[in-house]
Amino acid sequence: MVPIRPWRALAWMAAGALLTLVAMGAVGLLVVEDGLFSASAVTPHGAFLGWATHTTMIHSVARSARDAPAPRRFSQAQVAQGFRLYDRHCAMCHGGPGLPRESWTRGLSPTPPYLLDAARRWTPAQLKVIVADGVKMTAMPAWSLTLGEAETWDLVAFLEALPYLSAADYQAMRRISPYRCSISFGQAGAFCRNTGIPPECDIGRWRYNGGVPGGA
Repeated sequence: MVPIRPWRALAWMAAGALLTLVAMGAVGLLVVEDGLFSASAVTPHGAFLGWATHTTMIHSVARSARDAPAPRRFSQAQVAQGFRLYDRHCAMCHGGPGLPRESWTRGLSPTPPYLLDAARRWTPAQLKVIVADGVKMTAMPAWSLTLGEAETWDLVAFLEALPYLSAADYQAMRRISPYRCSISFGQAGAFCRNTGIPPECDIGRWRYNGGVPGGA
């Protein structure tokens, strides 16, 4: 038996790898040109594609967030302004404490997630990236094209407070500070009594320091 020289073995391996890549490219082109991939929002992504896109998004956000340092603390005024923005632009898709999403969001693929615990799954900087830049292949828009830098951080401030708000708190905030009107911060005491969120100078239940509420 004639031994196969090492360079010939490497050549066969390279040829095999090249043929595999060509075959994969041909299959991919067939899927694109023949419309074999369903673009219908009625059919959700398969398990692998869903995992791949979501995992890619998580790592992409984490990478981008390195250049988006968060404020050391968020004020009550930022939380209030963030609430108004959230109630106007976000609640229809993401709901709120005791507030369901609009029924038409079931037609979106992927379905927009509830954000009640978003601050426990993402850092403030990562939330800022998601809010400002949006997410491809979802219905999440890039709010930086509509809102200013300060407003996107206001939304993050509210998301940081959201896990600690009850349904009653959310409705109280709606009564005191509906998004169609501006809040009078001279009445901050009433706002705090109804929401349980004191101004940043208060010594109370919540402090927003580095995005982590805690006892004063």
